[in-house]
Amino acid sequence: MEKTRKVKKKLVILGIDHGHYKKIIEAAKKRDDLELTAIAHETDNSAMRVAKEYNVRLYDSYEKCLAQEKPDIAGIAMFNGARGEWVVECLKQKVAIIADKPICTNLADLTKIEDALKKYQTPLSMMLTCRCDPRFVAIRGKIRDGAIGDVLSVDAVRYYALNRSTRPDWMFSEKSYGGPGLDILIHDYDLARWITGIEWNELNMHEIRTGKCDDKDFNDVAFLNSLDKNRVLNLKMLWHSPKMHWDRFTIYGTEGVVELPLTAKQPVLINNKGEVEDIMLPETKPFAEQFFDALLSNNEAEMPISEKEIIEVCKNIFLNGSFDRII
Repeated sequence: MEKTRKVKKKLVILGIDHGHYKKIIEAAKKRDDLELTAIAHETDNSAMRVAKEYNVRLYDSYEKCLAQEKPDIAGIAMFNGARGEWVVECLKQKVAIIADKPICTNLADLTKIEDALKKYQTPLSMMLTCRCDPRFVAIRGKIRDGAIGDVLSVDAVRYYALNRSTRPDWMFSEKSYGGPGLDILIHDYDLARWITGIEWNELNMHEIRTGKCDDKDFNDVAFLNSLDKNRVLNLKMLWHSPKMHWDRFTIYGTEGVVELPLTAKQPVLINNKGEVEDIMLPETKPFAEQFFDALLSNNEAEMPISEKEIIEVCKNIFLNGSFDRII
């Protein structure tokens, strides 16, 4: 008897301005029920090389790609400012979405996304990839197990190398980029909520231009803080590391501290006696693989982030962010 041929779901990539599109393709190539059929890119000629690399069709229009390919899933990674429009369009066309973060750069687009989600019930995920980083998964496990007692404070910093000559021009316009708070601090804000279960909805977020960068439309420092029932949240992002990207993430509790130091490969637990314990890392799947598992497999896998959480995280930043110039 002839075997029934498995029908593969069709994936397209809309935009390759951000490198996360590669993670989506890598995850898709591991599956036998999913096929990358096309790449669309509207901003420059770089997509020709990428389309040849993956041996797929190339479009210079997102609209044409959707119309002709009729995909089941879209990976969305065009520049930040254009993303919201195409998330909405894919939701309307019932095309499931895995999008880079931020999902959009203004509250108006986020409202359209929220409305489209309610109306069309199309699956959507946003690549807050740190949720699948084994270091943060390990930290979450310790906190949820009560290893440091009641959480008192979360303190984190991202100290990033700008490497201006290697960065795309769209990143240095507020309109097309959206700022480091929405692009970078969103990771630690989401992690703080996800790890501790504390909401931290009322935020105080600021972005500034220190005058140390030549670009006059680029905020190079961001900080966010909040209180929730007297629990403190304090997050910072600095585009001034000389060469590398360094992250630090610390949670203080009534019975100890869990910390990921700047140069560490794994977090540590420090109890109130000063005893230090390395926290073992679990095995985890990358974000895009978890997304495809949840979307395509019948094993009741959960999305790495829910649509409700996506809307909440972005909306809180939009409603509470402010932007200053300090030169």
